[in-house]
This record gives sequence, C-alpha cells and structure tokens, in this order.
Amino acid sequence: MNQYVKPIISIASGITEGIYTASGVTPNAVTLGALKVLNDWGTNGQLIFAADFSALSNRCPLTLTVTFNATISSAWGGGCSSDIKNGNTAYFKWENGNTAPETAELTVQVSSTPSTVQITGYSYTQS
Repeated sequence: MNQYVKPIISIASGITEGIYTASGVTPNAVTLGALKVLNDWGTNGQLIFAADFSALSNRCPLTLTVTFNATISSAWGGGCSSDIKNGNTAYFKWENGNTAPETAELTVQVSSTPSTVQITGYSYTQS
C-alpha cells in the first residue's frame, strides 16, 4: 500500500521570492506605464504615459482616474475627453460609443518640475 506524503514547498536560492499560481494578465485589469518627460520647461512641462486596457472585455463606457503628486493643468490623448479635478487628478473618459483603444498614450501638463512628478494612484470604472 502507498503512503501519502504531504507536498512541500522549497525555495531554491537565486529565484524570486513568492509563490506563483498563475501567470499572465489579471482579467479586467488596467495597467499604467511609467511616466516619461515629453517637454521640460523648468518650472512646468508635459509627461506622457501608456494605459493598457487590453484585458478589458468592454472598453466603453470607461473612465480612468489618475492622481499625481503635482498640480495638473490639462490632460489629453487616447481619443477621449478629459477633465481635471482637485488640481492633481485627471479623468480620462471614453463614452457615447467612443471605445477606448487597447493601449492609449495619455499626456498631462504639470505646473511643477516634470522630473519630480509621480503617479500616486489610479482607478477605473466601466459605467
């Protein structure tokens, strides 16, 4: 008769810490690329970043909300309408039959040194 042996997890040196149960894109996830300085005018400038919507099965209507650590004066790109609220939050909206692309290049104009600007958070809604 065979004896049951409990499975064990062993960590070999040289591999990344963590246990991976699946790979690939999380369903219905939106990811943002790194900010890149497009124009630097010293005390203000423009930054560009990519938003990847390819994992979404429905990309209209869609609102992407991105918060920065700096004041945003305007935002545009990706074939969407945009709005600024609270000075540091940009809203990118695809609605009324205007479907977001799988990947959108989005631009923000900032009222501070572009190299110090960071994305501090983001979220999206599909309604």
